[in-house]
Amino acid sequence: MLLGSLKSERRKKFYPISVKMITMVSVIVLVSLLAVTTAATYFFRADNKIRAMEDTLNYSALISEKVNTDLSSIVEKARLAAINLRRGGGYSSGTSQIFVNMMFERDPHMIFVGVMDKGMPDSMRYMQNQSYFLSKGIRPDFKMVIQSESDMILRAFSREDVVFNPSFYFNEPVIGIAVPYDRETAGSIIIVFYSMEKILKSISTGSIINSFIVAGNGDVVAHRDRALVKSKNNFASLPIITTMMTNPNPNAQISYKDEKGERYLGAFTRIGFSDAAVVSVVKEDIAFAMVYKIQRIVIWLTGIVLSLSFIVNFYFSRSLSNPIMKLTEASHQIQDGQYDLDIKSVSHDEIGQLTDSFREMAHGLAERENIKTAFGKFVNKQIAELVMNNEIKLGGERKDVAVFFSDIRSFTKISESLEPEEVVEFLNQYMTQMVHCINKTKGVVDKYIGDAIMAVWGAPLSTGNDAFNAVNASLMMRDELLKLNRGRGNGGSLKRPQIQIGCGIHCGPVLAGQIGSEDRMEYTVIGDTVNIASRIEALNKAFATDILISEETAERVKDKFRVVPMQKIKVKGKSEPLQIYAVLGRYANFDSPRTLDELRRLIGTSDMATEVDGEELTIDKEVKYEILD
Repeated sequence: MLLGSLKSERRKKFYPISVKMITMVSVIVLVSLLAVTTAATYFFRADNKIRAMEDTLNYSALISEKVNTDLSSIVEKARLAAINLRRGGGYSSGTSQIFVNMMFERDPHMIFVGVMDKGMPDSMRYMQNQSYFLSKGIRPDFKMVIQSESDMILRAFSREDVVFNPSFYFNEPVIGIAVPYDRETAGSIIIVFYSMEKILKSISTGSIINSFIVAGNGDVVAHRDRALVKSKNNFASLPIITTMMTNPNPNAQISYKDEKGERYLGAFTRIGFSDAAVVSVVKEDIAFAMVYKIQRIVIWLTGIVLSLSFIVNFYFSRSLSNPIMKLTEASHQIQDGQYDLDIKSVSHDEIGQLTDSFREMAHGLAERENIKTAFGKFVNKQIAELVMNNEIKLGGERKDVAVFFSDIRSFTKISESLEPEEVVEFLNQYMTQMVHCINKTKGVVDKYIGDAIMAVWGAPLSTGNDAFNAVNASLMMRDELLKLNRGRGNGGSLKRPQIQIGCGIHCGPVLAGQIGSEDRMEYTVIGDTVNIASRIEALNKAFATDILISEETAERVKDKFRVVPMQKIKVKGKSEPLQIYAVLGRYANFDSPRTLDELRRLIGTSDMATEVDGEELTIDKEVKYEILD
């Protein structure tokens, strides 16, 4: 029992002390470095985020101020042109050619200026930069462009400055502007188309910050990616643009994630002209590049420090762990029953003293194991361990047990045909197989009485189902006996006769304990339960059965085993008759006998006997029981 417990402990996971020391120091170093790194990274990242957000806001504010100035200048030039158009009357052919030439020479990016009266789109007066269109090789239909963008342009009649993107129709980055000619009357508006080359240079810098201009509805007006401008992309779905369209403030900063999952830091500043705004954004990966670089450096430093601490701890821990490992191996040898240890103390410290004490303990355990081994050959091992551990009470204790008796039928006749040495060999072979069934079902062999076996379930320890284990052991004996009898008794051989046994089981209270003299004691059970079990076993010959149990036993196992009631018996010294049962087999075993006749054919017995040993139902010429009708 103690050895089983030790082996169970040995199966647990093993962690060497050197590994624990290295792990502990490594964890301390790692946690310390991670704590410092995490704190430093957190504050450094937070500071970088604040700076990046400020940079995007400052950048958008700077560009918006410049764009506002540019747009205001464009509008002023367009307003002078519009005045000239109104004074000259008619279409561009009627305007002063000198003014037109001077206008477009001074600002070649101005490509169209027109004046439209409210409710009279066909009466629009305009001038266009012929040199620009010739250099680009395009001839746009301005009326068609204005009609296509009428939703935006007509808002200028409501005294609103409008900025829109007509680049799609020019296949070039072009900005469209519509403003009231006179804010008081709002009867006419000025329409301007202006090349974005100048404005694009303002936002197309080499900075890590990407800036662009959007109209109030989210349309891209100016962007360093000219394809986005020419295709008139709409960024209204971007969180930064959504914020700009819904936030009445002139500027704001946010952190957001785009549809691809990339995170950005961004800010917008309204231009102050129309509802357009300059948006400046930067990827977090770029903004925090230095933070990530520092993290990588710290990770490398952490790896170097951990490696150095690992090496130092490895060599230091070996001087401590090697002697302990030897003691551990010695303890495993002891668990396996090897007490001859080859260990010596190599240091003059606590571990050295422990090694000497361990070696002396091994010698003591060896002596104890020798005693237990010798003791266990004459006493049940379970009882031997309990006795050696002082766990069995002196004087006995009352227990409810299952008592079992068995013996070999006609053993006297069998022994007469064998030599003494053959009788011993025969008994040893028989007893070995029968006792194995008892041990396997947690039973304890109480004693051997010649060819008879007395066993107990429930003392000194109970499993809680002692009656079941006792009956189950008897059926296992039946199966083992059937195997043992194969090939025996052929040709009437007297040297290898067929063996038949009888088993009797009774459950009840007994007194269990160490009984005997001061010089010699043994653990056994005594009481009326033992006597009844012995009487029941003797009835097997009379009833031509092999396993009989008492009514008390049958009540406890009737759900597990198939039993059949026999005639009641009257036992000597008992006033009340006893009901006994023959055990046919397990319910779970469909091949077990169903009737007494099938049982008798299986075990090879004749019908119920009418006399025993020449006397009517007696044993040793003393009437010990009587079978009642």
